[in-house]
Amino acid sequence: MGRAWPRTAAFVTIWALALAWVGAAAAGSSTLRVVVAKGQRIPIRVAPTGGDSSLAGSARDLLERDLQISGWFRPLAQAEAGVHEAQTTLTGDAALRLEGRVLLGGEQVFGRAYQGTTETARAMVHNLANDIIEALTGQPGFAGTQVICSSDRAGHRELFVMECDGGNLRQLTSDRTLSLSPQWSPDGRRFVYTSYANRFPDLVLVDADSGRRQRIAAFPGLNTGGAIAPDGARLALVLSKEGNPELYTMSLGGGGLKRLTWTRSAEASPCWSPDGSQLVYVSDDSGTPQLYLIGTAGGRGKRITFAGTDSNAPEWSAKSNQVVYASRRGGRYQICLWDPSTAQEQQLTQDGASHEDPSWAPDGRHVVYSRREGGTTQLRILDTWSMDEIGLTRSPGSFYTPHWSSR
Repeated sequence: MGRAWPRTAAFVTIWALALAWVGAAAAGSSTLRVVVAKGQRIPIRVAPTGGDSSLAGSARDLLERDLQISGWFRPLAQAEAGVHEAQTTLTGDAALRLEGRVLLGGEQVFGRAYQGTTETARAMVHNLANDIIEALTGQPGFAGTQVICSSDRAGHRELFVMECDGGNLRQLTSDRTLSLSPQWSPDGRRFVYTSYANRFPDLVLVDADSGRRQRIAAFPGLNTGGAIAPDGARLALVLSKEGNPELYTMSLGGGGLKRLTWTRSAEASPCWSPDGSQLVYVSDDSGTPQLYLIGTAGGRGKRITFAGTDSNAPEWSAKSNQVVYASRRGGRYQICLWDPSTAQEQQLTQDGASHEDPSWAPDGRHVVYSRREGGTTQLRILDTWSMDEIGLTRSPGSFYTPHWSSR
């Protein structure tokens, strides 16, 4: 199996393992070559799921949504000549067997079976989607990864988590106070958030599997902006214990507190570079909030954004090495990119809604963000290559500050 060319190439070349050559190619070859222009999608029909399980219809819909969200596929309602077709069979009751295959021109180009239970049915479908994506594109899928956020749907700002298709929504906190700005660790096994459970903002670290919580920053004043370093051992945060909100780092286990900024302005929202040597953060040192870059040794930050009257909520992708952020343009926040290699800014969204708090998917191509319009705030996914958008949340309440996990 080959690989997709980098996104900077004029075309994305997609390779798939096949049982026989399909299309106008030399007889005897065992590899199917499909070329798709950058930003285009592979047309695919996801056929109705066969079998005897009551979950069959849900499995088919979930597989189609996973493939669509991946950005590589364009699901079709009807079968067409020369179009891939995904077929699934789901059998069993308490114990389930899911069989999936992809056909092109009547020939099978992918096939695999999965065992599980009704409790793991969604995970089985996500695994199938990821395997199809990798088999046909050479790129890993992210179906089933988690998005954490803050929401008022329970009456207070509590934390919720969902799978990246918007399903399996679960409430994580019941503090009946403000629980804000959750941030996953790079391995997706922990997250840190700002809690007002003790009336003042403290930073709390949570083990995602066990739910065990630990207050890791409770200095006098503000304790906020927690971001876990790529090595999983350090934390960037904002503290006002010396009077002004300043940028600090510390050991995730406690200790090693180090102050990085010494300004008369307010600092906020730090994020780490992929190698952990730098931080992008927000400061109003220039008079309005803008993004700044600073090394972990501290010193004077370097301003990196200049367009827009307010730039905030940065996140640096380890995959694409780009910083996504929100910037106020024409009275509304829009999703923008900053490229460290060129120092150029690029505006991605254009409409009249307010687009805030973007967070990268594991693929470094998609971002989840909160879209505020008409009195509510819902989560959406943006494909930064094609600019296609997909709604993520539809349930009552508003959703804020999403953060996308690696698992």
